[in-house]
Amino acid sequence: MAGQDIYRLRHWHKAKLDEPGDMPRVAVEARMGHELQGVEGVYSEVTVAMEERIGEYLQRVWEKEVVGAGLWTPPFPMPLPDDLHNAAPSLFSGLPVLEYE
Repeated sequence: MAGQDIYRLRHWHKAKLDEPGDMPRVAVEARMGHELQGVEGVYSEVTVAMEERIGEYLQRVWEKEVVGAGLWTPPFPMPLPDDLHNAAPSLFSGLPVLEYE
């Protein structure tokens, strides 16, 4: 999906979730950040099982259609630079890490 904006990626994501035809609508819409209207929206709720099913399905799609098709190759194994191997993690601010004794 190199070169595509995030909006098009969201459309692809929604299309992949609609494709099998049996994903719970409430879970798909919740994942997209949408709320269902009417009685369905009031009384429906997403369960852990629904979330797990969507995650497993999307993982299979990713492995088959993206990685399997050669559209993306993970950069593994990727060794750490020697100087970072034992270094303390940097702070978000970029300030140096203080050592306490």
